[in-house]
Amino acid sequence: MACFIDAVVLHREDIRRELAVCLRRPDGYVNRKQRDISRVPKLDIVAPSIPIRPVPGDGTEFLDPEFLEHAKSAPNTTPDCRRNLKMLRTLVSRQNMKQAIMYMDELRSAGKANVYIYNFMISAIGRFGDIDQALELKEEMERRKILPDTFTYSALISAFSRANKPTKSEAMFIEMISRKVKPNVVTFGALMSVYAKQGLVDLAEQAMDHMEKENIEKNAVVYNTLALAYAKAGCLEKLKGVLNAMHMHSVLPDSTTYNTLINSFCENDDYETAYAYLESMKQAAWIAGPDVVTFNIFLKQCAKKGNVKHANRVLELIQSENLKPSVVTYSSLINAYAKAGDFDGADRSLKLMRSKGLKPNVVTYSSLIDARAKRGEINKALRLRSDMEEDGQLPNTITWNSLINGLGNACRVDDAEKLFLEMKDKNVSRTIDT
Repeated sequence: MACFIDAVVLHREDIRRELAVCLRRPDGYVNRKQRDISRVPKLDIVAPSIPIRPVPGDGTEFLDPEFLEHAKSAPNTTPDCRRNLKMLRTLVSRQNMKQAIMYMDELRSAGKANVYIYNFMISAIGRFGDIDQALELKEEMERRKILPDTFTYSALISAFSRANKPTKSEAMFIEMISRKVKPNVVTFGALMSVYAKQGLVDLAEQAMDHMEKENIEKNAVVYNTLALAYAKAGCLEKLKGVLNAMHMHSVLPDSTTYNTLINSFCENDDYETAYAYLESMKQAAWIAGPDVVTFNIFLKQCAKKGNVKHANRVLELIQSENLKPSVVTYSSLINAYAKAGDFDGADRSLKLMRSKGLKPNVVTYSSLIDARAKRGEINKALRLRSDMEEDGQLPNTITWNSLINGLGNACRVDDAEKLFLEMKDKNVSRTIDT
């Protein structure tokens, strides 16, 4: 563990300082005057291993899947605790966080909030993005002499990762180790997501190596996260080895694995490799096979580069699989035609979309408006804006920017200024491009 911790600390020089300032309680583990990680109090805490198995379709899919079953399978819970957890799960599954927090307050007042109650709420609140309140719950646990365990730290590391606060994720991980709380596969998956977003392949690989040394069983989530790190860093050869590594460790790839591979190779214009992974996905009997989401990944990459040839090929594949194209499908197809300057093809796709009973959204219109404006067809772009509003779609910042830039390029400065003032009156957020 020491080697991996050293790597985490050294990769960002300010981690020691950040550890002191980002974890706010002055007592219990770190105060703001401390700067040396070795001075963090080391408590003899070894968290129990908590079996975690997701239950699909229970209405809480927006929570981290690895955390879902914690409430039901946590050891040493009383029937009363399980009833309370079930109530919290019900409230959270309905996204009624206000009621869930009120219920949590009642449990605290009655002295019934134990580590499992706190952990579930930390996970749920962190997932909803209120990381400050999630951290406050952890601090409250410690004041009540309830020791944070593996689940507590994993939930917080994951919450900080989703909030794009990598330093805090790492600081929480280092504090976890300093307190001798044993990380599990969920912890490493959350920490690796921090590195994946930054393309820090070395640290992601070291985390995988450490799990191997500690006999921590890997799952599809950590391999998918490793694949994301390779994709972010452009390590395509290493990315190709992810499936083989999963098979060697008897881990079945899931839809996310294949979608990550497909997206990465499409992004790098290697469509044939992406199609090969699509065929492999079809042969994987343990998953439902590619769905419209998978094909939309293809189409979005085609749209970015105006690759009409592959966009049409993907649409044919969708139809051959008897799948129903979505608004995203047609919007991406229209965008591909627009980027290629083929507005006849874009208009045909728009008509086809309407014939299927699908309504163009703001993305559909904005891509057409942007393409028309960039080609100097500003009057057609302005007419599309009128069509857009008649269709009940409000222009967003991208739409306004495209029109203002188009008017400016056409030397219609007065009209551009009028549009800018109209945008301001409508309280549409402006960017530096505006």
